[in-house]
Amino acid sequence: MSGDQEMVKTIGNFWEKTEPDEGQTNYSSVLLKRFCHDVRSPLCGVINMLELIKMNTQDKDRLHWLSLALRSSKEILTLVNDVGDVENLRQGRLQLRPQPFAPQEMVGELVRDATLKGAEKGVEVRLESKGLPPLVEGDRRRLADILEVLLDKALLTAEERVLLRVEAKPVKQNGKKRTRTYGFRFEAVDRRLLDEGVEEWLHFDPYTHMAEIMNPMSPKRDFSMVKACMLARMHEGELLVASPDGRGGGLLEVDLSAPRH
Repeated sequence: MSGDQEMVKTIGNFWEKTEPDEGQTNYSSVLLKRFCHDVRSPLCGVINMLELIKMNTQDKDRLHWLSLALRSSKEILTLVNDVGDVENLRQGRLQLRPQPFAPQEMVGELVRDATLKGAEKGVEVRLESKGLPPLVEGDRRRLADILEVLLDKALLTAEERVLLRVEAKPVKQNGKKRTRTYGFRFEAVDRRLLDEGVEEWLHFDPYTHMAEIMNPMSPKRDFSMVKACMLARMHEGELLVASPDGRGGGLLEVDLSAPRH
């Protein structure tokens, strides 16, 4: 069995479906949390050292090798963080922290980061926004986590261009609420899919995906879409994808309110 299969099998053994009795400790959850922490700390040290060496290296071959090592290390770190976040979501330990933020600034930063990733494979990342209010209230970090996953999925299949299209429209409120609410539509997708026309957006099934990941014989190692789907549900939003595993990108629809003055 390969090292990757051993890692997935180990994670799968920790992933208990049963909840602990009242007053007892969920040891599988504690072990998984400890596992993620113990891997994350030294891995961050490796990444920092590789970046420092890369800054002081001029040789093209060595720069290429260092870039490969950095990319692989960051992919492992992403996997570990996603596993920890999914477990926290499953246990109800991860709570949203809504605060006022500027949506235009958030999507601008996401596109800048995605542009650097796209440059490695010659893919352009563009932003189109319409009707965004200056401020809304929500968990900026967690919303950005969802959109980053969708952008990464779009970059997987893109050959020329990825588009992040964001639109917000005022939502009519029932009752006596005075806070203005906007319906946001975030669409991060391989531009070819838009040109060809997405025949049907799909609902991502996190449970089926998790079952496949936990199968040691499955090639799937991606917890990111599971996390994105669970975060979208916490925001009472809807997450749709271009393919069953999210490759090609997807869209998030969610309501966000203007800050109360």
